[in-house]
Amino acid sequence: MVDKAPKVESPKVVGLVANLGQDRALAAIEKALRVLEGHKGLDLVIEDRLARRLGKEKGVPQSKMDVDMLVIAGGDGTILHALHMTNAPVLTINTGAVGFLAELGVEEIDRGIKLVLSGDYLLDERMRLKCTVNGRRQLDATNEVVVHTAAVSKMMTLELSIDGNYVDTIRADGLIVATPTGSTSYALSTGGPILDPRVKAMVLTPIAPFNLHSRPMVIPADSVAQISTTEQHYPGLVVIDGQHEVHFRQRTTVELTKSDMSAYFVRMGEGFYEKLRRKFISHYPCDVIED
Repeated sequence: MVDKAPKVESPKVVGLVANLGQDRALAAIEKALRVLEGHKGLDLVIEDRLARRLGKEKGVPQSKMDVDMLVIAGGDGTILHALHMTNAPVLTINTGAVGFLAELGVEEIDRGIKLVLSGDYLLDERMRLKCTVNGRRQLDATNEVVVHTAAVSKMMTLELSIDGNYVDTIRADGLIVATPTGSTSYALSTGGPILDPRVKAMVLTPIAPFNLHSRPMVIPADSVAQISTTEQHYPGLVVIDGQHEVHFRQRTTVELTKSDMSAYFVRMGEGFYEKLRRKFISHYPCDVIED
């Protein structure tokens, strides 16, 4: 695993991962593999289950991949899952719906991989969240950590403190703590603001709050956000990036701050606002009403 900011250079060892439940993702990773196999002097490491699907003799569990770069074909969920097991830069191919985290469309695979192999790309560093639940370290989050009730139509009461200072008691379905990357995901759908990824901050967004005064907050990334449940009559969940779950019933404390480890995305030059317009505005255009 890469344990510090990697340099922008042509990778020597490339890993491949795909959403095995998507035929489109398998076709995309096969296309990427053909381009990579045509490049001399490059070592390829294929995730073990993917290797079996592709008829390859040898594969490696994703958690044990030691690569300079990881090529991922799938949607945002596939990308987030892969980032829980690597600190290497990721080159992402969208075979999902919107795919806001992804860089390449299927039709751009050839060009994108050739640019990467020539060292002609950018690295986009994104902050992650360090998360502990009752003092136990969990996986770092690239998008968000959500504390919410696991019972349908039941609210929970959460006490929020920032840097040891009591802020509010929130009565709601839950609370989202998002990175700038995650500000365009679940937090956005619950009324939170969009953050430019260059802003080092966390977004705290209540989910369906009962308190009229409970509103989204933006706090510095080096803050310590502490969320504590009060009386817990119903089961609750801490969910990291929509992938990893921690179940609880008793009084629970979740602590969040900026992780020492960043996520690194391979980019080809499209800016954040260009992608925002293309994925969210052009993809879901507003209806035009004519007089």
